[in-house]
Amino acid sequence: MRPLILAGGGGHCLSVLDTVHRIGYYDEIIILDVAERVGGTVSKYTIWGTEASLPELYGKGCRDIMISVGSTASTAVRRAIAEKIERCGFSFVNLFDPSAVISAEATLGKGIFIGKNAVVNAGVVIGDMAIINSGAIVEHNNFIGEYSHVSVGSVLCGDVEVGPDCLIGANATVLPGVHIGKNSIIGAGSLIYRDVSSGSKIYGGNR
Repeated sequence: MRPLILAGGGGHCLSVLDTVHRIGYYDEIIILDVAERVGGTVSKYTIWGTEASLPELYGKGCRDIMISVGSTASTAVRRAIAEKIERCGFSFVNLFDPSAVISAEATLGKGIFIGKNAVVNAGVVIGDMAIINSGAIVEHNNFIGEYSHVSVGSVLCGDVEVGPDCLIGANATVLPGVHIGKNSIIGAGSLIYRDVSSGSKIYGGNR
């Protein structure tokens, strides 16, 4: 059997699970979450244990893992989970929905999720643990920093640089050549014309 561990059993986990089913590669899914949710369910799966179960699972031969916690205002939770996983020796996998269009000339890190109907074009670089969610368009020569989340329906035009730990909100548009500094939040529906300094929170646009 080929098991996959999903670390996090919230809403984002449902999207990840659906992609796992569509890929059809894994025949055993093990979901971990916080203690109070153990025994509950995500889709048809029972939440098996917590992060404390990682050494036991590694001892049983499990190796493949994906962080299935989403990120909105902060990536701190995802980073903390990743550190614990790395200490145990697991291998972070990439999960790409079969409907996504990903250029063979894109450079991809580890632990990346790319959702349904997303487009990742030529020359794109995506850092570790990034999320490119359903319907997002990441155009040519973009750089997406580690742990950043490009939300559903957002559009990053060519030559955009997104620093680490950023959130690009749903249906936001970033115009060509714009640089978005680390730890920034771009609100849903925003139109970004010019560079964004690190730690910024922008809602609506920055004309």
